[in-house]
Order: sequence, then C-alpha cells, then structure tokens
Amino acid sequence: MENTMVLSKAKKGASVKILSFSNELKHKTIMTGLGILPGDSVYIVAPSFLGSPLTLRLTDGETVALRLSEASFINVEEMQ
Repeated sequence: MENTMVLSKAKKGASVKILSFSNELKHKTIMTGLGILPGDSVYIVAPSFLGSPLTLRLTDGETVALRLSEASFINVEEMQ
C-alpha cells in the first residue's frame, strides 16, 4: 500500500479510505458514532486552520470536524 498515511496528513480535496484505527486512539466508539468507520471513504473539505480541526465529508454526505490529535491515529489510503 504505497499511498497509506494518517488522516491528519491528508490534503484538502483528497478522498481517502479509512483503513484502521491505531491502538493509541482512545475514542474509537466516538469515531464510529460519528460515522468514521474502517472501509469507508471520506473527503477532506478543509485542512486544519491554525492546527485544528480537520473538516471531513463522510460517505453519507454529513460534514464533521475532527481534532488533528485524533486524526493522527486513523490510518488511511489515498484514493485516485
């Protein structure tokens, strides 16, 4: 998997596929409650402004904001 990274490193306008959550992520249930699930794709609406948060559009069209500290524990693959 050559295009793998953590979600916090994804650029504006990129579509990424959620691969997994790192074991260090303490709030996995919150992520799944927000609709951020392994196997789903998300679109990066806006990068973090002044460090946080990162704005994402989920597959169902919902927009959510996520702290960079949490996004750094979500493994993703950039989609072409």
